[in-house]
Amino acid sequence: LLTKSQSDETEDSPSINWWPWLLIVATLLGWYFWSSYRNHQTYQSNYTQLQQVPGFVLQNLVNDGDNYIATGLKDPNADLTKLPNTVQINSTPFVSLEDSMIEARVKKYLSNDQLKVHSDNGLITLSGASPELTKNTLHIDNLLLLPGVKSVDNQITRILTIDERITQFLAKNPLPLNMQLTHDNDVIKLSGQAMTAVATPLMALLDEQFAKVDKTSLELFTPKQIKNRIAQKHVSIINPNKINEEQHVTLLSILHDFNLLLTTNQQLKLKILPRSDCQGTVAESNQNINNRGSLVKQELLDSGLESENILIEMVYCEQTSDEVVLDLLGVWFEVVE
Repeated sequence: LLTKSQSDETEDSPSINWWPWLLIVATLLGWYFWSSYRNHQTYQSNYTQLQQVPGFVLQNLVNDGDNYIATGLKDPNADLTKLPNTVQINSTPFVSLEDSMIEARVKKYLSNDQLKVHSDNGLITLSGASPELTKNTLHIDNLLLLPGVKSVDNQITRILTIDERITQFLAKNPLPLNMQLTHDNDVIKLSGQAMTAVATPLMALLDEQFAKVDKTSLELFTPKQIKNRIAQKHVSIINPNKINEEQHVTLLSILHDFNLLLTTNQQLKLKILPRSDCQGTVAESNQNINNRGSLVKQELLDSGLESENILIEMVYCEQTSDEVVLDLLGVWFEVVE
């Protein structure tokens, strides 16, 4: 009976379930190890970044709650802006002799974004272009005073001003007669008159060397257009012994057009065709024709036209006329090869 009673008590006592407790403990241990791993990874990442910052010498890195405190030496040109916000820096100033810091030091001293600086163990090479070469030269003379700079190889070239560039261009590419080139700041402006065949290659070169070229004020002509314009002009000369102001202006206009043609062909000639209405005697009329031709030729010579570019073809009278035709008292022109 006693044995049976003890057996019944054993069967009635409840058993303990340990699995939930084991699961909780395992979870806490997993979280602990995972948190430790992540903290270690963050620490290592911050440590590596700090080690790789040019101009910063890391001496110590400690975890302070959610933040990290880095202690070290910092060059004034060191860039720490890319570090995480959780990293706080306690630094002591110092001068780094790393090439990147020497380059930064030189760039800051030159204060010119157009110049390039390269340092190879303190051997400085300067390159690029600058419009202020004289000022930069004064700076360059003092670069050897900067920490870490051992020598300076100055390969800087000077940027020409717009006037210097234009002068250099025109020295190699002279403008044809009656064509003008000016500039408004950096805009090149062409004006005047020119032959299309002459101006086109010149304008192409200008477009290559200058950013903005304004051609709206430039008139372009073909040889046929100019020859027709000359053929349509004549100088009325009633008095064959003197050129008046109006006649002089007309001759200059003809000379202007002929000079345009000469830019395409220097072998062209301007033929002078003096005429008369053949009033009076034949001898008198023909003498007046000679006088008109000689008068116009001399005026053209005095105005700059070369004698080898002038021809005279006299249209003599063979008989007299009773009709007075003032329109025949003058000189006509023709362009010939």
